[in-house]
Amino acid sequence: MNLLNISHNRILRFNVIAIFISIFACQLLPSLAKDKKPDFSRTDQPPKSKPAGSRGDCADSNKPLTIIAPASSGNIGLTTKERPTFWAYLPYVNLPENALKFELRNEQGKNIYKKEFSRGQVSPGTISINLPQEVPALEVGKLYRWHLSVYCKQKPSIPDVVSGWVKRVELDPKITQQIEKASPLERSKIYAQNTIWYDAVTVLAEELRTNPKNQEFLARWTELLELPSVGLNQFVSEPITPCCSLQNLLR
Repeated sequence: MNLLNISHNRILRFNVIAIFISIFACQLLPSLAKDKKPDFSRTDQPPKSKPAGSRGDCADSNKPLTIIAPASSGNIGLTTKERPTFWAYLPYVNLPENALKFELRNEQGKNIYKKEFSRGQVSPGTISINLPQEVPALEVGKLYRWHLSVYCKQKPSIPDVVSGWVKRVELDPKITQQIEKASPLERSKIYAQNTIWYDAVTVLAEELRTNPKNQEFLARWTELLELPSVGLNQFVSEPITPCCSLQNLLR
């Protein structure tokens, strides 16, 4: 009789433990799903066009002029902003006056905005290009292509050229509310989880520009650039340097 009671008690304990494990697993799985690494590769392809990059008179650079955008998707990145901030790695030290040219075009190839500007004498690093208010707001659901040309010698010369695609989207209002209440670090995470590339990069890079030793942001920046769908590992340790607002540039 005692043996039967002991056996019965063991079965009860086993069942209770099994129930607790099931409950714990159900609570844990959604959490793990939320922390799943974002995948920035995309199935929608941009219109056929010229190659995204070319080497000109700057072939002596240690690293190439590179757009900070997911390589696996053909340099397509999403944004929620009317006028997103664009990012590129510039490997040059000294450049002539007005050596950089920025162009923004719609899907049909029509120029929306074009500016030439100077970078000044700064060390190689990742730069931002901020659009002024005079640039028409990007339309939701439309693809736009942006080009960055760099002339390492006085014009006329052959520039280094890179280009990428941007598409503006709208987030679910609940996600937007989360972003509005979140800290910058959490904001970048929410953007990344929803594959909003340009907004996630901008939050991190702007913080690292002013606080380059912020370990939390450095860790998130490294994680983002080293994602398999992004493939920008070699630029993780590059500084984020001052440049470039297009508000007051020479025409």
